[in-house]
Amino acid sequence: MAERVQQPPAKRLCCRPGYGSTCRQGQRAAGATCGGGGSGAGGSASTQGGSSKTQNPESLLDIAARKVAEKWPFQRVEERFERIPEPVQRRIVYWSFPRSEREICMYSSFNTGGGGGEEIGSSGESGDETRLPFRRGIALLESGCVDNVLQVGFHLSGTVREPATSSEPELVCNVSVSFDRCKITAVTCSCGNKDIFYCAHVVALSLYRVRKPEQVKLRLPISETLFQMNRDQLQKFVQYLITVHHTEVLPTAQKLADEILSQNSEINQVHGAPDPTAGASVDDENCWHLDEEQVQEQVKLFLSQGGYHGSGKQLNLLFSKVREMLKMRDSNGARMLTLITEQFMGDPRLALWRQQGTTMTDKYRQLWDELGSMALERSKTKETN
Repeated sequence: MAERVQQPPAKRLCCRPGYGSTCRQGQRAAGATCGGGGSGAGGSASTQGGSSKTQNPESLLDIAARKVAEKWPFQRVEERFERIPEPVQRRIVYWSFPRSEREICMYSSFNTGGGGGEEIGSSGESGDETRLPFRRGIALLESGCVDNVLQVGFHLSGTVREPATSSEPELVCNVSVSFDRCKITAVTCSCGNKDIFYCAHVVALSLYRVRKPEQVKLRLPISETLFQMNRDQLQKFVQYLITVHHTEVLPTAQKLADEILSQNSEINQVHGAPDPTAGASVDDENCWHLDEEQVQEQVKLFLSQGGYHGSGKQLNLLFSKVREMLKMRDSNGARMLTLITEQFMGDPRLALWRQQGTTMTDKYRQLWDELGSMALERSKTKETN
C-alpha cells in the first residue's frame, strides 16, 4: 500500500479543565500519570491474542478494557467518565491494537504495481510467495529486523531494517502506524513504496505488536505526559526537542510561538491542542487504512494499458480483493468497488467508441461484466442485511 511520508494529522483536540469551563469534549483524565512504564502487557498474564501461558483467568479490568477498546472511540470514554485512572487508560490503549493477523494479511497479500511486481494467480498465491509483502514482513520480523518499537497512546512506531544484498545496500525504514478500535487507520513508511496495500515494513512492525505485545514500550498519549510537567520541565522539553531537530522544526516552532503570543490569533480561539496519539474522536469513521488515491491511480493505469495481459490480470486481482473484503464485511470493500467503478466510467475510450460507433473489445467487456457482477452481489448483500 502507498505509505504517505507525511505524518497523519491529529484527529481531535485535547485539553484540560484549566483551559476553560466550556472545554468538556475531548478532556483528558485529570490526575493520570504516565511516569515510566515499560511493558505493554501491563499486569495481566494473558497475551494480546487472549490466551494465557499459565492459564490464569483474565482480570475484570482486562475483560472490560478489551470490550471498550473494540467498540468505543477513546473520546467517548473520556466524555463518559469524569476521571479515568491510569491503569484503566493503559489497558484500553493496550487492547485497542488489532489482535488478529488476518486483516493485516488481507491488506498486504499482493502487489498490484506494474514492473517488478510478482505474478499472482487467481487463487491468490504467487510463484515466488516470499516476495509477497506479508511474507516479506514475516521474514523481516523473524530475522530480528524490527527495532525501537514504541507505542504512545494510539500510535505505534519503530524501525525496520532491510538487510543488504549483493545488489542493494542495507535500508533502514522509519515506520509508524495509527490505530483505533482494533483497526489500523493510518500508516507511514519512509521506504517510499507506492502501492495499494501495506508494504513489508508496515507488516513487520504491525506483526511485532501482535505477536510480542509484552516487548513493546507503552506510554499514554503524549498530552498526558505533558500535563505532568511543570513550567520549567515544559520549557526544557520544548528546547531539547528543538535542539535535536532544529533544522526541521525551528521554522514551525517559531511560527507557532508567534501565533500563541498573539492574543487575537486563531490558535488562541480554541481550547486545548491537537494530539495525534490521543485516539479517535466520536465522529471519526472506524475503518482500516485504504489509500484511495492509489486505488484510483492503479485502476486508471491498468485501463490505459487496454486491459490486456498483465493489466487485465491485475484488475481481476483487484476484483478478487473487493470480493474478499465484502465477504469479511469490511467497509473498504464497498469503497473500493465505488472507486474502481468511477475509474471505469471515466475511461476516455468509452466516449471515443461511442463517437466512432464501434463496440468495446472482448477483453474490456469481460472486465465490465465482472464489475457489474460484483455490483449486483453487493446490492443483494445489502438487501439481506
